[in-house]
Amino acid sequence: MTLRLATTDFVLPGQPARARLRASPSLVVGAACLGAALFAAAVSLFWTPYPAQAIDVQARLAGPSAAHWLGTDPFGRDVASRILEGARNALFVGTVAVALGAGFGIALGLLAAAAARWLDEAIGRAADLVFAFPAILSAILLSLLLGPGMVTATLAIAIFNVPVFARLARSAAGVVWQREFVRAAAALGKGRTRITLDHVLPNIAGLLLVQASASFAIAILAEAALSYLGLGTQAPAASWGRMLFEARTYLAQAPTLALFPGLAIAVVVLGANLVGDAQRDSLDPRRD
Repeated sequence: MTLRLATTDFVLPGQPARARLRASPSLVVGAACLGAALFAAAVSLFWTPYPAQAIDVQARLAGPSAAHWLGTDPFGRDVASRILEGARNALFVGTVAVALGAGFGIALGLLAAAAARWLDEAIGRAADLVFAFPAILSAILLSLLLGPGMVTATLAIAIFNVPVFARLARSAAGVVWQREFVRAAAALGKGRTRITLDHVLPNIAGLLLVQASASFAIAILAEAALSYLGLGTQAPAASWGRMLFEARTYLAQAPTLALFPGLAIAVVVLGANLVGDAQRDSLDPRRD
């Protein structure tokens, strides 16, 4: 998912925009969803009801109860404990992948907008080439070199995000470079690097933050999909996608095995999308 530029200019939100953002129901609900996921990930660092990898064959496929709040899986492992640990792994992969993709992509996009036309074209064509390889295909290629695992999934999603942010930053920065205050700064002798950092980047930061929210939601889905296919987080480490894979043959016998990790993925993706929607609405100049 890549945001498209409208005909309006994008700037950092002013006072009315920030007031709308704080009052947005989407922001409240989205922040609550993401906050719950962050809380679960933080709690899993020092406490889970049971060790996430502990096997209890006698308790296998048990339903939700006081002993096991969300039941147990086919190996007798506590589902609640694995949901908590899965939150930590999913948020880690999503955050690192988006941070890496955004870091490299924004730098390339800003460079393309500020550079000579031939370099702009070269970066644009390179971004188009990388964009042709989806995260799953990149993960398959990387798994041949590095082997499947969390690192492979993170790098694959990050590589997919680089052209997304590069193309967006290039387009948005190109609009800002045509503004009068940027031309005035250049006429006063400011270098292109200083103009990019002082004027261009601050004026497109809001748009990039909206894209980061959307990319984070996609990264969570991609991590779950890669783990489901065996290319992401590997057993015995907990992953929501891996839990869905293990639950697929027990849907009739224990449907909650797929329900809880599916809900966890849905909550995080919904939260990220709602926060992104609230940010986008706050930056819409037609609302002022």
